[in-house]
Amino acid sequence: MNGGELSSVVSGLIGRLHPMVLHVPIGLLVALAVVELLGLGRNGAMVAAARRVLAWVTAAATVIAVITGYVLSRESGYGGDTLDRHFWLGLGLAGVCVLVALLAPRAAANGTSEVGGWRRVAYRLALVAALVLVVPVGHLGASMTHGADFLLEPLRAGRSTAPDSERPVSMEADGVTTVSFFEIRVRPILDARCVSCHGPSKRKGGLALHDRASIEAGGTSGLVIDVDAPLASELLRRVALPVEHDEHMPPDGKAQPTREELVVLQAWFELGASFEEAGPTGLPMAVAVGDPADPAPADDTSAPATPGAPPAEAAAVKALR
Repeated sequence: MNGGELSSVVSGLIGRLHPMVLHVPIGLLVALAVVELLGLGRNGAMVAAARRVLAWVTAAATVIAVITGYVLSRESGYGGDTLDRHFWLGLGLAGVCVLVALLAPRAAANGTSEVGGWRRVAYRLALVAALVLVVPVGHLGASMTHGADFLLEPLRAGRSTAPDSERPVSMEADGVTTVSFFEIRVRPILDARCVSCHGPSKRKGGLALHDRASIEAGGTSGLVIDVDAPLASELLRRVALPVEHDEHMPPDGKAQPTREELVVLQAWFELGASFEEAGPTGLPMAVAVGDPADPAPADDTSAPATPGAPPAEAAAVKALR
C-alpha cells in the first residue's frame, strides 16, 4: 500500500466515525444545560467544576464531529445545498460551543459582583444558542441520511412529492390531463426506497434518482437504464438480486420494496422505462388531474380510473427475485 492509498484509507476511516460521534455533543449539551438548571442560585465548587469539565468536553466533541463530518463530505456521493447548510451551521455550532467553554470558568468567578453577573448571562446565552443550533444542524443531517423533509414525512404520507407543474403529462383526446405511469406509480417507489441515498443532497456512487435528468444521467459506474434493452437495465438488475447479495439495492438493512412495488418496477421496464407513457395496455396507469371540487359520479364508468397497486403476480415476482 503506497502513501496515497494509505491516506485514502485513513481519511475514509475518519469520515465514517462521523455517524458515531455526532450524537455525543448533543448529549453533552443537554447534560450541561441540566447542570446549569440544577445550579441556579448556587455557585458551589462542585457545580463550577462540573460546568468547566462538561463545557470543554462538549467543545472538543463538537469540533471532532465537524472534522469527521467534513472528511466524510469529501467522499463521492455527497454535495448540494443541504450539505453546505449542514456544514456551515455545524461549524457555527462548534464555534459557539468553544465560546461556551471559554465562558464557563468565568460564569462563577466573582459571582456576587456586577461583572460576574454579566459573565453568567453571557455564558447562559451562549449555551442557549448552542442548544438552538443543534435543531437545524440535526434536521439537515437527517435530511441527507434519510431523505428531504424526513421529520415531516409522516404528515405528508399519501401526498405526491412533486408539484403538478413539475410532472410530465399527456393530454387525452377528451381534454382530461393524465399523469404518466412513471410519475404516479414509479416515482413514489424511488422516493421511498432510493432517494435517501441517491437524491439531490446525497449521491452514493454519483447516482441520483429523484428526477428524470438524474436517472438518465446514471452514476459513476455508468447508466442505470439501458434504453435499447430496458429489461437488462442495471437498476432493475440490482433490485432483482437476492437481498444478501453485495450488489443488491436497496442494501440489506434498508427498507425493501414490497412485492407489489417490484411488480410495478417490472411493468415500467417492460414499458421501456418511459417517462411519458400512461402505462401498459390493460392496467389503469393514469390518474386524472382535474378539479377536485367537481368529482366524477361513482357510477360514471367513463371517469378515468385511479391506479391501485397491481396484483403481485407470482411469475413477475419470481422474475425479480
